[in-house]
Amino acid sequence: MNSVVGGVAVFAGIMALFVTRNEPPTPVSASKEDILPPPPFLQGVKRCLKSRRFVILACSLGGGVGLFNALYNNLQPALCLKGYSETFSGGMGSLLIVSGLVGAAVSGIIVDKTGKFEQVMKISFAIAGLAGCSLSIAINYENQPWWVVASICGFGCFGFAIYPIGLELGVECTYPVAEATSTGLIIMIGQILGVIFVVTTNLANGDLNTLRLIICLGRLLGTR
Repeated sequence: MNSVVGGVAVFAGIMALFVTRNEPPTPVSASKEDILPPPPFLQGVKRCLKSRRFVILACSLGGGVGLFNALYNNLQPALCLKGYSETFSGGMGSLLIVSGLVGAAVSGIIVDKTGKFEQVMKISFAIAGLAGCSLSIAINYENQPWWVVASICGFGCFGFAIYPIGLELGVECTYPVAEATSTGLIIMIGQILGVIFVVTTNLANGDLNTLRLIICLGRLLGTR
């Protein structure tokens, strides 16, 4: 898996050497057609948080990122508990990422050709949700490898498909806020929700180390 990731990174680096222009010949999105100066950072953050559309998008997309982190963190233990081999369980984590890369690439091509960002994102959200529900049921049964594989492929492919589209929609609905500001907020919300989901699942599984860590952090914050 490391060699595959390294190969993709090297290929992307080599291809980037042939890029000699700062901007494409045509605007990449609607927000690039009219160039307006971005507001200062704090004003940009306030504008993002005051936008109801951005808040809904950030929570939904961030929740998807958090769910992926929680799933990736708990997938192998859950499968091993049902009798699946470590090789199969580890391979499912790799399959989740690889299928996601394929889905993100395909969705990017589709929205680039059609411009239907919202439609593609809504459909991908729905299918990813169904695949996630299917996976949550499949891991409760033993000797169902193809069910698990199909669910993981569906969740990875369509779950990752919404990520680049969601980031672009976040930029569009907060224009002229800097892209780094809106994108950074979405990623930050996703990581926070990911921590919450992982901690919650660990507590639900009776992980005493996580409980002790939370108690220690609570006492540390309480003394300040």
